[in-house]
Amino acid sequence: MYLKLLLSGMVLCLLSSSGWAGSTAPTRDDGIYSYESFAGGRIEIRNEGAVIFGDFGVKATICGGHSNYFCVNASHAFYFAVPKHISETDRSWIVDGHKYELISAIRSMMVIGNVIPVAIISTTDRAHNGDTATRYFYYSPKIGLIAFEDRLKVLPGNPARRSYKSPDLYILNENIGFGAEK
Repeated sequence: MYLKLLLSGMVLCLLSSSGWAGSTAPTRDDGIYSYESFAGGRIEIRNEGAVIFGDFGVKATICGGHSNYFCVNASHAFYFAVPKHISETDRSWIVDGHKYELISAIRSMMVIGNVIPVAIISTTDRAHNGDTATRYFYYSPKIGLIAFEDRLKVLPGNPARRSYKSPDLYILNENIGFGAEK
């Protein structure tokens, strides 16, 4: 239920900020995909081979045209992969050592008069102290990566991690996101 509410709210925000609801958000497909959080964070994925976090960048590997995936890998800083022609039979896949799972199959959502196909994909990392962080990706074959967020699961009794910040939800700033089918 939480994911449905979150996704509905996220898509509503996306549409109202992406130009589909009459705003003047940028529309571009120059290989730079910007995502912004409500907390003011900014992440850019660049097809030239970089992921930019605010004011600093990290080298990244972008899957080439020969790959069966749209993917970006900036080591442990940021990574994402999705089959180029994702379907409900794609329940999980591994790219560059990272396992991804299809949490919610592609389904069409009508928001502000627009039908948008959306899937929810996750990947989980385990820290050396046993805590886990799961990143959720909201992906549309037509639009690309729409949004993503991290959720941290803290081991009970770990005094160093008793408090943690709510996850930031990063939302696409343009009409085209990373991994959009052409």
